[in-house]
Amino acid sequence: MTEASEPRPAPSLKRRMLGGGAWVLFGKTLTVLCTLANEALLTRMLDGDGYGTYVIAFSLVSVAAVTAQLGLHQTAVRFIAESLGLARPGRARETLRLVYRCAVVGAGVVFVLMIAGPGALLVKRLWDAPELAASIGALAVWAVLISFQVITSESFRGFKDLRFAALFGGAVTGVLNVSLLAAIFFFRGHTTIVVVLQVIVVAAAVSLGIGLLVLYRLHVRELPVERGSMTARELFDTAAPLWTIVMVNNMLAHADRWILGAFLTKSEVGIYGAAARLVLLVSQPLILINLLVPPYIAELYARGERRRLERILRQTAALAGIPAIVVLAAFIFFGGPILGTFYPDSYAAGATILSILSIAKVANVLTGSSGVTMAMTGHQHILMRIAVVGSGLSIVTCYFAVQRWGATGVAVVVSTGSTLIFLSQWLATRKYTGMWTHPSMPSLEQIRQLFR
Repeated sequence: MTEASEPRPAPSLKRRMLGGGAWVLFGKTLTVLCTLANEALLTRMLDGDGYGTYVIAFSLVSVAAVTAQLGLHQTAVRFIAESLGLARPGRARETLRLVYRCAVVGAGVVFVLMIAGPGALLVKRLWDAPELAASIGALAVWAVLISFQVITSESFRGFKDLRFAALFGGAVTGVLNVSLLAAIFFFRGHTTIVVVLQVIVVAAAVSLGIGLLVLYRLHVRELPVERGSMTARELFDTAAPLWTIVMVNNMLAHADRWILGAFLTKSEVGIYGAAARLVLLVSQPLILINLLVPPYIAELYARGERRRLERILRQTAALAGIPAIVVLAAFIFFGGPILGTFYPDSYAAGATILSILSIAKVANVLTGSSGVTMAMTGHQHILMRIAVVGSGLSIVTCYFAVQRWGATGVAVVVSTGSTLIFLSQWLATRKYTGMWTHPSMPSLEQIRQLFR
């Protein structure tokens, strides 16, 4: 064999993670900037009630999209990465085939439920939102597009292609969406929620179409066919509990806005929703880590390299914790001015809500990637029980809190419930995997050696 024909050595874990991390950082930063620009535009293009209606619509669509995913997005990451790590590319292709076939079924059911079932009932009866009732078809399409967008992005992640996972995980959609909204704002100024929903659907559809084409050409086309190497039963043994976990956590993340929409004015819901969107900045460092590590958790855990994996998890958690504390301090002491910078002045009233919700996000960061670790190591059933109990209690408590203490009471309940869930996941990860995930401050030498 000539020197030119010798295969290149596989890139080290360090190089793969650092290279992927750069794309994750770029993609997530772009997504966050687009989200902030999107919210800033919408609060100026829609009146207070209009933006509150958008907050409710976004919450409904988010829950519907998670329902349609059937837990398949995280399952795809685990089994694709695991199959490739065990040198079984045909199994990775079979996993992807089953994932998309099942996703079509889930999306179809959710579309029908949105059009003629609970979705239509909620917007008409519970929230009294005639604008959303008139656009229920657009909401259903939006939910389906998001579900496939997430599955496509996570499929890239399973192949360790963090470049396109980052781009098609929200960045491309965000750029298209903001560009279209900015053009409308420049030429027309104010608009309606109906036009906003149409813009969002167009942006999501274009992004998804491009993402599916790239996924097939780069990763799927050359994989061997190995029918029967993955079964639907095996897929859903993992997907079902993960689906329950994500569903329950998503319900907790959005039930506050649903409950507020039933008891408070649309303007009050808008102020709460604006604060809740901005508070995501606190957990962005950990979100970046959680977008990077899942395929490597599955790979290293399958190989039995637990000590190495724990070292990576704890030291990356430390790197995520420092900026989170800085953002929390800024929100506590300068919450009003910060809200007034991103949104119109009337939204500065959400400063207290912003501070309260930020505390839970810091707890999330300080417990590290515990939930992702449990999901990627086969302990999804334990994670499911934690999510069901914790989120269920929080949602019920929110119902009573809003009637006595309004939006502030709901924020306290959500923050407390989320913090308890994060702590429970952290302790469960230690018990069932033998690994801690909380930050361990690395030395300079350890940072250099982290992924070697």
